[in-house]
Amino acid sequence: MAQKSHRQRIADGTHHFLGDGEFQRDKQTQRLKNDTHNLQKLTEDQVVQIKKPLGGSSIGELALLFGVSYKTIWRIRNRKTWKHVTNGE
Repeated sequence: MAQKSHRQRIADGTHHFLGDGEFQRDKQTQRLKNDTHNLQKLTEDQVVQIKKPLGGSSIGELALLFGVSYKTIWRIRNRKTWKHVTNGE
């Protein structure tokens, strides 16, 4: 027996099922984990390194080096985030 496609299940109303609140919370938690699985947290030592003068490294290169987005490095270097960490100067 072939499975129905998602669109077919929507059309005939069989894609809905009952789930209690705990099921829904678990499902939402799993979605959040899936959305953030590739995020890497930085340590204060790494942020100090990021805040130091570039010395030939671009923001994009720093992002690749530390495994975070360009925007994360930009925010750190422009003191939008991690304001409490100084660059050691």
